[in-house]
Amino acid sequence: MMEVSLPVLKIYKWVHNLKKTDWKHFQSIAAGKYKTVRLPDAWNPATLNTYVEAFSAIARQCLEEVSPLTKVLKDRSFKWWTDSLQDKRHSLRAALHACKWLPRDHQFWGIYHEHLREYKSLIKKAKRAS
Repeated sequence: MMEVSLPVLKIYKWVHNLKKTDWKHFQSIAAGKYKTVRLPDAWNPATLNTYVEAFSAIARQCLEEVSPLTKVLKDRSFKWWTDSLQDKRHSLRAALHACKWLPRDHQFWGIYHEHLREYKSLIKKAKRAS
């Protein structure tokens, strides 16, 4: 019997990397393009929709000019994330909010760090299991 292994096909999509966008350049381009749009004297729902679409199109054009594209995996989901991890995350955030304004030597910080260690170990176990 002969075994054949096929390569795993990864599907990518291109998205704009907003963290690397030059927002000052975006503002200068958008300001120039928005100046060309003349606003009506009276507004009604139809003109409002028209102008919202026009302003959205200008913003999209400016973003495409300024923002670099990045290749990411399409439909990337975390198979290891579970409801128990979600519940643990919520309890961790609640513990942080409970002791956020307290001094660092308060007993609630010890409880928070205990939750944090447990949360991190659960994540590692879930990742290893998947």
